[in-house]
Amino acid sequence: MEEVDRLSMDAIDKITAQSPVKDYRTQTRADGTSSHVIVFWNGGRFVVFYDGQDVPIDFQAEGVRFEAFGDTISVMADSA
Repeated sequence: MEEVDRLSMDAIDKITAQSPVKDYRTQTRADGTSSHVIVFWNGGRFVVFYDGQDVPIDFQAEGVRFEAFGDTISVMADSA
């Protein structure tokens, strides 16, 4: 199960953003963790959280949708 979770987090780390308003990495915290934050026009957010080794460990998605384009997964504002 851990291997499946690891593969899922690797996929999360490779998601690309379509038309974000903001797209930035937070500063590394004292414990070594950081985040990649993507914000969209509708206020939707997609955030990937990284551990001290810069490995994705979790994510949060609000007001966004995902679409697969061939081998690429994109995140974009949910217009509904």
